Amino acid sequence: MQTCVRDTAASGKLSANNTLFKYAITDLEPCQYGVYDAEKKGHYETHSDGAFKGQHGQVRKISFSILLSDPKDFEGGELLLQPDFQGIKTDLQKNEICFFPSWLPHKVTPVTKGIRKSIVGWVHGPDFV
Repeated sequence: MQTCVRDTAASGKLSANNTLFKYAITDLEPCQYGVYDAEKKGHYETHSDGAFKGQHGQVRKISFSILLSDPKDFEGGELLLQPDFQGIKTDLQKNEICFFPSWLPHKVTPVTKGIRKSIVGWVHGPDFV
């Protein structure tokens, strides 16, 4: 499954970058599997990914999240992109991917029922000029 997801993310990153961002990009950081459980009030506080560099000194430029769970199987757990204080709901469906600039603040709201599973990853490139 990891190879399949990596291949999907790798091909999707090129399309997303060429259409939306037009950044100089180089490689894909290994993806992370996330489980947000209502029993643990699983969530992720507001943060941005752009400050992190990979092992070759490249910066994170494009972040992405793939929702693995069916939204009917959990409540809460919304991925919110936050260009302002209100945030924008991504409204992902099962197996959909959302690409966004790594510098953009975002969070996952607390899961209040069920379990939310996702894969997140980052596309690297040279420093912005």
